[in-house]
Amino acid sequence: MDKKVIYLITGCWIFFQGSDGFSCGVASALEDRSHVKKWMGNQDRIINGQNVLLGHHPWLVKICFSHGFQCTGTIISNLHVLTAKHCMESYGDPQVLYGHVVIEEMQKINVTFVYYPGRVEDIFGSDIAILELSESLEFSELVAPICLSRSSELQMDETAVVAGFGIMFIKVGKVKADRTDNETEFVPVRPVNVVGVPTSVAQWNKVRIIENTECRCKCQNNEADLRDLNEICAGDFMSGTTIGDSGGPLMIIRDNRWILSGITSRGRLLVKKDNSTVVFDKGVYTDVSYFFMDKESVITKKKFNRDYTFGWEFFKSLYKLFPYFYPSWEWAFVFTVVVVGFRGLSEFLTNHIGNIPGDMYLALIEKDKHKFWHTFINAVLMYVAKCGTLALINLAAWFLYIAYRRNLVYLLHNRYFRNNVYYRLNCVNSEGIDNPDQRLTQDIEKICNLLATTIIPVTFAAPFVIGYYTWKTWKTAGALGVGFVYVFFLVGTIANRFLVIPLTKWSARVEKSEGDFRYKHVTVRENAESSILYNAEKFENNECNRIFDVLLRKQFQNIVWRLPADFWQQFFDYFGGILSYVIQYLPIIVLGTYDSKSPAELSQTISNNAFVYIYLVNSFTTVTDMAINVGQMAGIFQRVADFIRFTEEVTPGEGIPNESFDDSNYPEPKPPVVVEREPGALASDVLFELKNVSYSLPADKNYLLMNNLNLRLLRGQNLLISGPSGSGKSSLLRVLMRLWNINSGTITFGVTKEHVLHLPQRSYFPTGRLSLHQQIAFPVRLPDTEQTYRDIGMIEEALTKLKISHLIEKCGGLDTPVDFEWQEVLSPGELQRLSFVRLLYHRPILAILDESTNAVSVDAERIMYQILIDSGINFITAGHRSSLEHYHSYELKLDGKTGYQLNSLHPIDSSGTVVTEF
Repeated sequence: MDKKVIYLITGCWIFFQGSDGFSCGVASALEDRSHVKKWMGNQDRIINGQNVLLGHHPWLVKICFSHGFQCTGTIISNLHVLTAKHCMESYGDPQVLYGHVVIEEMQKINVTFVYYPGRVEDIFGSDIAILELSESLEFSELVAPICLSRSSELQMDETAVVAGFGIMFIKVGKVKADRTDNETEFVPVRPVNVVGVPTSVAQWNKVRIIENTECRCKCQNNEADLRDLNEICAGDFMSGTTIGDSGGPLMIIRDNRWILSGITSRGRLLVKKDNSTVVFDKGVYTDVSYFFMDKESVITKKKFNRDYTFGWEFFKSLYKLFPYFYPSWEWAFVFTVVVVGFRGLSEFLTNHIGNIPGDMYLALIEKDKHKFWHTFINAVLMYVAKCGTLALINLAAWFLYIAYRRNLVYLLHNRYFRNNVYYRLNCVNSEGIDNPDQRLTQDIEKICNLLATTIIPVTFAAPFVIGYYTWKTWKTAGALGVGFVYVFFLVGTIANRFLVIPLTKWSARVEKSEGDFRYKHVTVRENAESSILYNAEKFENNECNRIFDVLLRKQFQNIVWRLPADFWQQFFDYFGGILSYVIQYLPIIVLGTYDSKSPAELSQTISNNAFVYIYLVNSFTTVTDMAINVGQMAGIFQRVADFIRFTEEVTPGEGIPNESFDDSNYPEPKPPVVVEREPGALASDVLFELKNVSYSLPADKNYLLMNNLNLRLLRGQNLLISGPSGSGKSSLLRVLMRLWNINSGTITFGVTKEHVLHLPQRSYFPTGRLSLHQQIAFPVRLPDTEQTYRDIGMIEEALTKLKISHLIEKCGGLDTPVDFEWQEVLSPGELQRLSFVRLLYHRPILAILDESTNAVSVDAERIMYQILIDSGINFITAGHRSSLEHYHSYELKLDGKTGYQLNSLHPIDSSGTVVTEF
């Protein structure tokens, strides 16, 4: 699954030959029009549209939903169709109709996955979706892919072609429009007020590419307001797309090939004030080139941004997670055995308890006191044992939950904080993995809870329980009685299969929205002071409400889909009791098995058999109930499995520079550049050397930041990196810190990563109410069992020089855990000065400072840099202040256009003092 989208991009971007020899974007229209005449009759065409000739647009498909909603789509590979994202907000599973221009002649194929390259939470933002088909299409003259636009090739006033299966017979119902405007003859009308029937034959039309400003209308009832930069504005008066054409292609011809430039997103319909005429004003189309810039496009990087279903993909995810639940023979395995063992004991007791009512009936009817009290005492002991067993099952299940969660969280933490995964996921490219914190906390908690308390106890016991009570039912009611139960279960299973599918999708969507809503409040908490200084209460209120409204809408849709599932679950549970009487009917009335028994014995037999039949039905209903619960959680299982897949794909050789390169971690050919460590580097005077180094943004290799940089820094030399905002100063520091890879050239490091300390632009102090000593020692963790007083005198002296010695008293000592979080209490200047104390504590060979003194005064800055010089620490600084020039040997000035200039600044004398005047 991971490589399918990559093959899709590389296969459709270049003008490839398909497996059947069909090139993308090539149409071969058939002249015979009889295929449409019998369907058209005298129908009016859609807003001046024309019938698509058979074979003229073989990539055109219709997308239908079970409740009647429809859209249009475009074939871009033998397994993928491109359409609009807002079409997928519809209820029901989509089907793709293809292979003809007449709907009645089209073939159907199912959709297995839906990918969203853009922002899923915004209905119209990045209005694009990729549908993965259930089976491969066979290309022919009637089925072929279109070519994808590689760049913004459209020109203003150029004519493009649109096509789709929109409605015909357009008429206008009751329109509540502003009729007071006498300057125009037409007024906007909402689509809900337009009535018509879907076309039976695909239609095409011409539109003109116009300026985006034309689609930024702010008039009332406007449906075509252009909101994103990745959109195209097009249209002509009296022509264009309409309702039902959403997701269809906006096409141009280049080199005798059809190119997909846009996807129909939304438009604005106008009605004449006398309701006599409906026209199309202008439309908004998603710019395809924005998402298909190259084979490393946004789509390949959003492959985990998809809807989840309950099916084969869920079981693959469960298989992926299984080794994390049981990494070895340890507590999880032990508690699993305990849970299963106690569950077996519970079923043994249940089997005996089920006969107690029959024994009671026999004793009461026969008026046998001895038998009654014997049965009563036996029942009390059985019930006490049963209750104790159930309590022990719950206890062991919760211990199993803890073991599961411990294993899963520890192992995923190891993956998350290895190979720079957490940096890439949160700062570079998440590939559609939203809210990793939620996946590591809430999602794992939910799946561990469900697995330990529901799935394991039921799954291991169900086959044996069902087998045993099936045998007992067969003995008394025969094959027909067993058949009733199994048919009942089969019907329930089939119904659950269809009812669970939407629950899986919407439960996952709700979880994502919950994460977005929580994260919004986290950002408000972290930036409360900055927000209040902007007087942003109203904005934050509106934004929180907007994100919460998205959550509520998805929760509402999830609840609506739960109704049929809940109804069927309750019906299946309660109907089992009635079914047991039907099964009793067979041996008592039909077969006459118990005709020889006395009334007392018959009542005992009926009671015992009722227990067997009901318990067999109940065993099946327990399985179906579990299936519904699992179906609701299937999306969460897949969210965690996708997180694991992401961590597995991040290797030292893939997009993350490394000091050494291991072929076993990278099955593909080596990248053109390998960042190496020079042998015996610590004895060298060279800190690092860059030769013809070029680098770009990790998420966009075409966005070049630096071209052919040559730089060498020796011990005793300090470098200032300057330039305008956005020129790439911080980007160069990321390259030097081995966070970003380079496109070409070589970098030789004369110092290992362990001897380099980076102070980022925003001072970081981890949460957890850590002591002052621990914050200074970060990222090294102080021993938990004993006090560490390394360089205490140096710490106190540094705090005094930097005028923050009051922090010792504020914290109650260096090693006393505090009752506050550092980022919330200290000012930005205090945080920066405390960060410099870290440098003195660790004494690295090289310090990399990214705007690390921009929150302190010039005098404080001078003290901080003089301390570094006195300590013999080499440093590289990225900053804007002109005062920084006094402390550096060289200045690397970036121009923001991939160029640079290297200038010599002030030397440092033998005493370590900067040779300059302030």
